[in-house]
Amino acid sequence: MKKLADQPLQHMFKTIIEEDVPVLYQMNLVILTTEDDIGFITSDASCVRYHSRRRWPTLRSRAIEVSMPVSPNSLALFCSEDLPNCMSINPVDLDCAYQLRRAGFAEYLVVRANAAKPVWFI
Repeated sequence: MKKLADQPLQHMFKTIIEEDVPVLYQMNLVILTTEDDIGFITSDASCVRYHSRRRWPTLRSRAIEVSMPVSPNSLALFCSEDLPNCMSINPVDLDCAYQLRRAGFAEYLVVRANAAKPVWFI
């Protein structure tokens, strides 16, 4: 157990790839983009799962979304909705994305600029 606790990724990586990647592959991948100077925020927990029912479902739930920033101006979103492969996000939706990203961080928030928005901390 100590070895697992000290190096969890080394022991779980194979299982994650075998179980989660095939499910993500079946989901729609949407690249959200923004022209906002700050861009998308990220954290020490950069991959965020969101489910509208506020419980932790498996990836197989059709109501789950998984997001992760891939650059300061783009975010990968895996979802079951039929959306275009690439979409520009408006400022209101960007604020919602900030809140979801912030909800997923464990300890550190990562921003490409020396800036903060009050909406990140609601």
